[in-house]
Amino acid sequence: MPIKLDPVSLIVGSLLTLALTIAGNLLTPNVKLWWAMLLALNQRGYEARLREQIKPLQASVDQLDRFRASERDLHVFLFQWTVGILAFFVVGVACAIGGNLNSDAELVRLGLLLLLVATVTALVILWSAGDFTVAGMEKKTAQLKSEIAALTSKLQRATPKQSDS
Repeated sequence: MPIKLDPVSLIVGSLLTLALTIAGNLLTPNVKLWWAMLLALNQRGYEARLREQIKPLQASVDQLDRFRASERDLHVFLFQWTVGILAFFVVGVACAIGGNLNSDAELVRLGLLLLLVATVTALVILWSAGDFTVAGMEKKTAQLKSEIAALTSKLQRATPKQSDS
């Protein structure tokens, strides 16, 4: 049975691939941290988990410091999120229109799902927009540093002290 490629399927597939590529690029910086956290769950118990909890917090503090030092980095970060949201929206609309033209209910559902993802992502960015003001970054940095300090003190209490003999 030969595969038929109509122009709508080709366009929808291309747009979906573009949206997933952009989403993958947005998530790529966090993959290393997520993988490290997964590995820490199976490693040396409590101390390893504390160390692995500190790493993403420290990475967030470093990112906020970079944003504070250079507005360009903040603008690039927000631009990446905006492009990702727009890609989900465009692909969702294309899927919904293509599904309506071809009377394909699955394609319409996919389009609505992508529109829902675009909406939720936009709401998340709007909800966290206060963190990207000067006062918000200072508040978030202070909060993260206090969490790091609390975890570091737990780690120091959990680590047995070595006696010099």
